[in-house]
Amino acid sequence: MLLKFTNNFIKQEIYGHNEYLMQGCELMSQYAEFVEITRKYALLYDDREEAMNAAIDYCIAHGILEDILRKHRSQILGSLLEDFDEKKYARTLREEGWEAGLQAGRESGREEGIRIGRESGLQDGRKEMAEAIARQLNLSVEEVLKMGEDSKL
Repeated sequence: MLLKFTNNFIKQEIYGHNEYLMQGCELMSQYAEFVEITRKYALLYDDREEAMNAAIDYCIAHGILEDILRKHRSQILGSLLEDFDEKKYARTLREEGWEAGLQAGRESGREEGIRIGRESGLQDGRKEMAEAIARQLNLSVEEVLKMGEDSKL
C-alpha cells in the first residue's frame, strides 16, 4: 500500500511541523522523511531519474519505507518522475496554451472571413443588381445607385 500526499500537505502539515502526528504514525513519519529526501536529491542531480533512484536507494539503505520501496520501486519511481517532471509540465502548459490560442485564432479568422465575405457579397450583389436595372432602364449604374440611396431615406 502506497500512501500519496501532495507535496504542499507534507511540507506544511507533516514534515517537521506536526510532531504529534509524526510520533503517532511511523509510516507517516517515514513517508514525510522520504518526501524530504526526494526533494533534496532532486536539487543535487541534474537528471531527475538518477536523483529519484539515488533517493530510493538511500531510503532503502536507511530503513525508510524499505519494504514498500523494495516491493513497488518501479511504480514509485514512475510516479516520482511524472510528479517531478517540471519541464514536461511546462511544455504541456505551453502546448495547451498554443493549441487554445490557435483555436481562438481560427475561430476569429472564420468570423472575420464570414463578415468580409458577407460584406463583399452584398457589395457585389448590389453592383450586379444595379447593372441589371441600369440595362433595363437605359440608365447609368451611378444613377441607379443614387436612386437606391435616395429611396432608403
